[in-house]
Amino acid sequence: MRNVRHGRLMMFLLAAFLVALAIFPLFPVEPVKSSAADKNPVPGPDKVPDGTLKELANFETSLPILVLDVGGKEFHVHSVWNSKGYYVPVEYDPYLPGTLSLIDAKSGVNRLSDQPQITTNMKARTRGSSSQIFPKRQYALKLQDSNGDKNNQDLLGMGSGGDWVLNISYLDKSLLRNYLAYTIAGQVMEHAPKARYCEVFIKNGDVYQYQGLYLLIQQIEEGDAMVPLAKYSRKYAETAYLLRRDRYREDATVLNTYGTVNNLTKEYLCIEYPAAKDITDATVDYITNDINKFETALFAENEQDFLKYRDYINIKSFVDYFIFNEFFANYDSKDHSVYMYKDLKGKLTMGPVWDFDRSIDNDYPRVLKIDTTAMHDGVWFQQMLRDGDFVKQVINRYSQLRQGVLADARLDALIDETVRQITPAQQRDWNRWNYNQVYDAQFAGQAAHVDLLPLTANRLDYMGTVENLKLTLRAHGHWMDEHLDTLYQFTSIPPGQHAERYRWVIGLLAVILVIGFFTTVYLVQHERSGA
Repeated sequence: MRNVRHGRLMMFLLAAFLVALAIFPLFPVEPVKSSAADKNPVPGPDKVPDGTLKELANFETSLPILVLDVGGKEFHVHSVWNSKGYYVPVEYDPYLPGTLSLIDAKSGVNRLSDQPQITTNMKARTRGSSSQIFPKRQYALKLQDSNGDKNNQDLLGMGSGGDWVLNISYLDKSLLRNYLAYTIAGQVMEHAPKARYCEVFIKNGDVYQYQGLYLLIQQIEEGDAMVPLAKYSRKYAETAYLLRRDRYREDATVLNTYGTVNNLTKEYLCIEYPAAKDITDATVDYITNDINKFETALFAENEQDFLKYRDYINIKSFVDYFIFNEFFANYDSKDHSVYMYKDLKGKLTMGPVWDFDRSIDNDYPRVLKIDTTAMHDGVWFQQMLRDGDFVKQVINRYSQLRQGVLADARLDALIDETVRQITPAQQRDWNRWNYNQVYDAQFAGQAAHVDLLPLTANRLDYMGTVENLKLTLRAHGHWMDEHLDTLYQFTSIPPGQHAERYRWVIGLLAVILVIGFFTTVYLVQHERSGA
C-alpha cells in the first residue's frame, strides 16, 4: 500500500514538471532593463540625499533649496572662549567667499537641477556661541556683488536685505521653536523676524552634501525690511539706534550706562546701529545719556521719579515682549539676545524678538517650572513690575492674546500644519544629524557635553517630541490664565494711584474746556446779534 502511494506521488510530481516545461517557454525570461529611476533612486525620507546631480536626479522637495558653495573649504568659527570668561573674536577673517543659489520654482516642486531664481556672491561663516561646536552648524551669510559690496536681495519674499541667517539649532530636535515664535510674533509685534523653511546643500565640486532642514531668516538690522530707522549722519550726535543686550563682545561698541556702572543690570548693551565703523564718540555719548535718563528713573526709589520711566519708552512694546517670552518660556531672553530700538523723536521700543531654541522647556538641566513666571526677574522688568499699572496692562493684554493668536486651538493648528509641511524634510534632517546620539553616548557610559543636555529632555521619536512641545505650551498657558495676577506681588504702586494724584489736573482741564466752550458760544451769539 505504501509503495502504491509513493508511486502516485512520483507520477504527480513528474506530471507537474512536464506541465511547467510546456508553459514556461510561453513566458521567456528577458534581461531586466535598468531605468533612470533604478540608477537614480529617489532619496526618500529614509535616506540622506548626498551625491552628484546625476545621482540626485530624482530628488525633489516642496521646500525651497539653498545651495552654498565655498570651494570645498571648512567653515570657520567666528569666536573662541578665553580665560577671561567670554568669547573673543578669532584673529583672522572668519568669512569664506563663495556663491549662494536659491531654487524656488513657482510649481512648488524643486530639484537641484532646476535653474536658480537667485544666484549671488556671498561670504559665510558659522554663527552662534556654544552652538559653533554642535554637529549641525548654523550659518551667517553676507550677500555681495562682484565688487565685494553689500548686495541686498529679496529672498523668498521676506524683503530686501544683505545679511541673512541659516538657523535651526541642533538643540531643537522639534525643528519648530523659532518658526512658531517668529510666525506668531509677526501677528503681534512690529518688525518680527520673517522665517521660511528650506533644505540646504553644500556644493563641493560636483558633489552636493545635504545639510538638512533650516530656517532662512534675515538678520536683525536697520533696514526697510527689518527695522526701518532714520539714516545716520556723522554731522549730528542725535540719531536713531538699534541696541542688543548680550554677553560681552570685544568687537562691539559697548555702552557704560547708569545700570551697568552701578551694577544694576546684567550683561551688556551694545550698539548694533549705527555701525561701529561709522559711529562718532558724540553719538555714543548721546545714546548713553538717552539710556541713562530711562535707567535713572527706573531705579529711582522715590515713586514720582520712578514713574517718569514711562516717558522714555513705548510701554506696549515692553508689555508684548514680556508676555511673548513668558508664554513661550524663553527665559534666555531676560538678558541675552535682547534687541531694542529708538527712532528719531520716538521712544525706546523693545524688540524684535530673537532666538527661541531653548524655549518651551528645552533648556535642560534647567527645567521649566510650569507653575510660575520667570520674566519677572528680567533686566528692567523687575523694576517695571513695581508699577501696578504696568502689571495691569500685562494681564489685560495677555487675556486678549489668549483669545486670539495664543489660543490653544490656534497654536495646535499652526503646529500641525507646520509638521505636515516639513515632514519629508524633517525625516531627512533627522537621518543626517541623529539627534539621539546623545542618548547613545550616555548608554555607553559617556558624559554628554553640558550644552547638548537639552536634547535629553525630549522624546526619542519626532512626533513624541512635538507632542511634548504642545503639552508644555498648553500647561504653562493654562497656569498663566489662572495665576498671571500673581505679578501684583512685585508691585509697590497700586494700579491707578498715579492717575489719582493727577485727577485734579484732569478735572481742572475739564472745567477750562467747559468754560471755553460756553465763552465761544456766547461770543458767536453776541457777534450775530450785533450784526
